Amino acid sequence: MNCGPHAAPEVVLPALPKRGKNARGAKDAVPGALSATREFRFDEIVYTIRARALSKPPAVEVTQGGTTRSATVVEETPGRYRAVLRAWEGFAGTAQTIITSETAGKSEQWRDTFDAFLISAGKGGTLRSGNGEFSMRFAPGDVYRSMLCWVTSQSRDGRTVWHAWPDDVPLAGKPVVSFTVPSENTRASFIKAFHPFVFLRYNRVASPSAQGMVEGAFGRLLGEYVLREDRSGPVIDGGSGKGGFRFRIVDSLSGVAPLSIVVKAGDAIVPVEFSEGQKSYFVPPDVWKTLRASVLSVRAEDMLGNATTKEFRIR
Repeated sequence: MNCGPHAAPEVVLPALPKRGKNARGAKDAVPGALSATREFRFDEIVYTIRARALSKPPAVEVTQGGTTRSATVVEETPGRYRAVLRAWEGFAGTAQTIITSETAGKSEQWRDTFDAFLISAGKGGTLRSGNGEFSMRFAPGDVYRSMLCWVTSQSRDGRTVWHAWPDDVPLAGKPVVSFTVPSENTRASFIKAFHPFVFLRYNRVASPSAQGMVEGAFGRLLGEYVLREDRSGPVIDGGSGKGGFRFRIVDSLSGVAPLSIVVKAGDAIVPVEFSEGQKSYFVPPDVWKTLRASVLSVRAEDMLGNATTKEFRIR
């Protein structure tokens, strides 16, 4: 299925198997056996159901949080049915669908379990992982249209990466991403966020909002989020030559805080400029010519406040 901006990835669900020791699934299903696919279209839960020789259209019920509602089922073509149910306010967490079909007076049930969270355009909502480690809070107006969201995870380079779906629907606002962390790691932690498509990748730092919690607001699109740690300051390297004094500052984790960069000669601040082409800082030629100091001190911080100071002998 080609997922556009209005559709979640399609989930193919197993068919009811043929009874007996040679059961192999859909291909060997008895007349009337049922197979289905599930997808989310904004705030609607949609099942495409295929079955043969049913006495009547299958009944579809979805239960979540103690509430059970029936889907509207229509026969699109012989043996092909479409069931649609709009998620209700408070739809959050694990849900179960039961599809009941009747063939030749016999009733069979087929079940599907899934996790989804309704994010309301008017009221917002919260998307969370089952273990409570990851969550996203949506304020009213953060989504253009109410939609069902869900989260998956995978291990990558020894870290848990959380993926919020659907990642192809533009956001109107910036939902707040939260990670729970041990209290002693709060100040050293930051959130790295990026969209699966390279041209939309971005990396932002979220300041710890309280002990045991790291938060940050991320907009544009949903995507992947991972918690990282940064306990060391930026790396400063450089030197002087005939052309003056030039230096680079790099922090591969949380990134350099540009406004923290200070160059001093003794107690006096020395102005510097940034060369976009060479990705380095330098003392302007007119300042360099009048500079009488023999040592320059460069100080910089990363986005979490880890600082590095390095002195350079320039003459």
